[in-house]
Formats: sequence, structure tokens, C-alpha cells
Amino acid sequence: IVQMDSFRVEIVPEGHMLFILNHDRPGVIGQVGQILGEHQINIARMQCSREEKGGHALLIVGVDAPLPAEVLRAVTVAKNIISVKLVRL
Repeated sequence: IVQMDSFRVEIVPEGHMLFILNHDRPGVIGQVGQILGEHQINIARMQCSREEKGGHALLIVGVDAPLPAEVLRAVTVAKNIISVKLVRL
């Protein structure tokens, strides 16, 4: 996949993937990584893309295992997160 909506990406759709739409602000990637790490969820791959500096960004995170509902909730309510979709392929 090389395009998702207005975001340029290069991903192979496989496994468990989080698609996170967020505000392009410092610390969002670290915040998501910290939440996953605190719950022992390993990140297998990650890519980010943005429309423009300071606008919206798309963070795509491939993880090794399904996310428990509580972890998905924690990511969804984190600062600067607009929406989160979990996809299993």
C-alpha cells in the first residue's frame, strides 16, 4: 500500500496493525510506544506520514499480538490522538 487517504505510506498489510490518526505534535510516537511497552506489546514495525507540518499525521504500528481492549482504549484516549483502528490481516 502506498497511499491512504492523503497520506503517502509504504506498508505491507500483514498481521496486527494499528492505524492511528493524530495531530502532528512532538511526543505522540513516544507516547504510543510507552503505552504499548507498559503492556508488554512488542512493536514489529512502524511508519508515520503527515499531510503538512503541524497538521494531521498517520502513525501505522505493526504489533506481534492482538491488543487487549484496555490497551486500545489507552491509546485512543491519549493526548493528540484523533482516532485509532485495529486491523488484523
